[in-house]
Amino acid sequence: PGRLIIPAFSVGRTQALLFVLNKLYTEEGFPPIKVFSDSPLALASTRVYEKFIHLLNQEARDFYDEHEELFDFENLTYVQDMKQSKAIANYNEPCIIISSSGMIAGGRIEHHVLTNLPNPYATILLVGFAAEGTLGNRLLKGMRSLSVSKDTEIPVMATIKS
Repeated sequence: PGRLIIPAFSVGRTQALLFVLNKLYTEEGFPPIKVFSDSPLALASTRVYEKFIHLLNQEARDFYDEHEELFDFENLTYVQDMKQSKAIANYNEPCIIISSSGMIAGGRIEHHVLTNLPNPYATILLVGFAAEGTLGNRLLKGMRSLSVSKDTEIPVMATIKS
């Protein structure tokens, strides 16, 4: 199935992505697709943003005044634990997975990327900085396969975008 995997930092970037997706669904009629936000820190950070809406930019405040939500929408699931996180691999419909870390250097995103690298219907969209030596940086430079052990090589069949 088609998947969009977005490595994102838990504070700031994930909230920006959720806000943009909410706007696309709410104002632009973007077709509903399941979105998983898979980072406990991102969820905690999102709740802090929601408490301080008055400090956000005018666009966000105006959207909130009209729609009463910035980051929550009908097809969004906040993933709480590792069991739920790993279960996303068995979700067989097109979906968007937003998870940390943004550079694919630790965190739950590593499982999502490794699971989907050989999937030609997956796209990995890097939306932030990826330091030299991180998996995110190597993917951006065109890495064609990933050695996960001396006997196991994962081909990069997914589309890599930034």
